[in-house]
Amino acid sequence: MEELRTLGGPSSAAFGVNADGSVAVGWSLTSLGSQHAVLWEGSKSIIDLGTLGGQNSWAYGVNADGSVVVGVSEKAGFGRAFRWTEKTDMQDLKALLENAGVDMTDIDLLDATGVSDNGHFIVGTGSFSGQQRAYIVRYDDGTTAGLTTTDKLKNSINQLAETRAGLLAQHHGFAAPLLGTDKPMTSGNEAGVFVSGGSVSGGGFLRYGLGQGLALLGGISYAKESYPDADLDRGFTGALAVQYLHTLSGWWHPFVELGGWVAPEAELSFSRTSANGAGTATGTGHTHGDLSYLYARAGILLTVSDDDQIALSAEIGRQRMAVEGYSEGADGNPFRGACFPRHRSGGHHQSPLAVVASLHGRFGRHGLGGSGAGLQPRKRPSRESVGPWKLRTGEPRRAYLGRVWRAGRLQGDRRDDAGPVHDRRFRG
Repeated sequence: MEELRTLGGPSSAAFGVNADGSVAVGWSLTSLGSQHAVLWEGSKSIIDLGTLGGQNSWAYGVNADGSVVVGVSEKAGFGRAFRWTEKTDMQDLKALLENAGVDMTDIDLLDATGVSDNGHFIVGTGSFSGQQRAYIVRYDDGTTAGLTTTDKLKNSINQLAETRAGLLAQHHGFAAPLLGTDKPMTSGNEAGVFVSGGSVSGGGFLRYGLGQGLALLGGISYAKESYPDADLDRGFTGALAVQYLHTLSGWWHPFVELGGWVAPEAELSFSRTSANGAGTATGTGHTHGDLSYLYARAGILLTVSDDDQIALSAEIGRQRMAVEGYSEGADGNPFRGACFPRHRSGGHHQSPLAVVASLHGRFGRHGLGGSGAGLQPRKRPSRESVGPWKLRTGEPRRAYLGRVWRAGRLQGDRRDDAGPVHDRRFRG
């Protein structure tokens, strides 16, 4: 143990040490009785770090190589966080952030108690509109600057999780028509292609009757979708299901269906907004991921008339998203590097096993047609015979958007802004 020097007073205290133990920081009494933040290099050298204009200061943290020191100093009768380097001397941390363009309205940094090894991240306590909160500062000699709180940072992570869950739900609605959820349920054959604008998409679907009430459902599509805080830049989706429809002599027919869809190696973009001082900052990252859904559905098909049918069903399924690691861009959120380092596995988002009750109906020539939580007016398509198949034309198609909530409730709305859709179906 070595005794550390003082600034002429009778006592001192050390609160932090760098990675190799060559530098320590703390405070020392001066010959005038003030307490000043100090830096010790070995036991022989002591550096007075000064104050921000007040009488006392205290150093609490130092980075790995001893070049950045943080602490608190009196200033105009209040404690204020400081950052010290040999080049800049002691600086008010709030002033540094303001000079770097961070909005510090109604924010005061009361102290700084720790600093990262590289000296870029500083933590402490601040006053935010009169409420004391722990804060995180990023400051890299003015090239990158930002301020957030632990609760705001947590909120931004939760927002990202909700964005991913929303993308899964939206894509669920996009993929559902590939398995015939927007089409009348029959035991015959049907095939078609579609192209839509807005969120660009195109693909084909197929229903092939295997006999004895069995049918094979499938489809493939390409889409470029844009949602709040998330984009599916390019993605192919394949869907496949087996359906059994038991034909009874009456007007009701039970059915079961097993299937799913997958969108492998989809190009994804996610945006995350976090507090930055009194304002906000948004960072965007680009990555790849796999989206998938597996389900089992059972219900009853009610044939009201030759033109009308209602399907009541319950569905159990699970959606999953596996995302590769990514980092947010150089511009935007100043905390991008700390939160989302690039690595091989970026994590998974898996919805809980959900039970969903649904209603699908088609009523009359100019009646209602729809699925999920909403029904929508729809014209009955015209039909022309083409050999053993039938051609269906003239039906505008709207994409169904749904959200699967943890409670198992399906909620949805209709996208009317998806642009024109050209849909040609062959049905037999």
